[in-house]
Amino acid sequence: MSDAPLRHSPLDDRHRARGARMVPFGGWDMPLQYASVLEEHRACRTRAVMFDVSHLGTIECHGPGAFDLLQWLLTNDLRKIEPGRAQYTHLLDPTDAHVVDDIIVWWVDADRFFVMPNASNTDELLAAFDEGVAHTDDAVEFADVTATRAVLAVQGPEARALLTHVDPEAAATPRFAVRRVGDLVVAGTGYTGEDGVELHVGAGAAPALWDALCDPPGSAHATRCGSRRASRCTVTSLGRVSRRCKRDSGGWSAGTRASSAATAHSRPSESGGSAGACGGCRSRGGARRARDRGSCATARRSAR
Repeated sequence: MSDAPLRHSPLDDRHRARGARMVPFGGWDMPLQYASVLEEHRACRTRAVMFDVSHLGTIECHGPGAFDLLQWLLTNDLRKIEPGRAQYTHLLDPTDAHVVDDIIVWWVDADRFFVMPNASNTDELLAAFDEGVAHTDDAVEFADVTATRAVLAVQGPEARALLTHVDPEAAATPRFAVRRVGDLVVAGTGYTGEDGVELHVGAGAAPALWDALCDPPGSAHATRCGSRRASRCTVTSLGRVSRRCKRDSGGWSAGTRASSAATAHSRPSESGGSAGACGGCRSRGGARRARDRGSCATARRSAR
């Protein structure tokens, strides 16, 4: 076990003020629970919840060579989407092509991407970026910006209604779209299987945004807090459910996102195809070459 000190979300004090039970997870000190699993689950499925998923990594990649680097590095095909869209994908092991991590890529601007791995895999993804630089002829820069921001996932059937009270433009971001809205970068993504958006906000501005979502002006319902055991993520629920709620494993699993994410968000019409790769793709670059020539069965299914 690592002796490195635990990292903390920019919303750490908000979680503690709500009485969250904090536990180590992926190198971070994150909320484990507030109250009932079933109450939290129902809040997500019938109203709206808010996850603090700041423990997930964000690697910002930009420059003329950014597209080619990510095409070589990850399994899905960025040619299927365009700037202003998000795509579900995977990082493979270079020796036997097993899945190291499942990842969301936000194509923010023409030559700027946010690449978002699981918390414990950020360093491994950075090492893969180092490896991939040799596979583009153009300039590219990348950096781990996780410590500079927070990410909030507002999810559930009433998620957009909740967010409309705080930022109507952010609430209108379509599924799998990526938009700059003021100081936010907003994506119509999430791993609960419900509608919603994710908000990438500067660390210093995150507490005010959290507070605004916890008590939206004009809302007829009280906002409650809770978290989900499976992801150790904090959640705020909108609706008359309970004073504090906790969510179960029906959505985002921060440690193993593939099982739920593949079901919830790998629709070809929205995410640019399934992101899987078969065992015949023996390297990160090999996965791309097999996909391009159509020799990988998984890649062929993805293209349909």
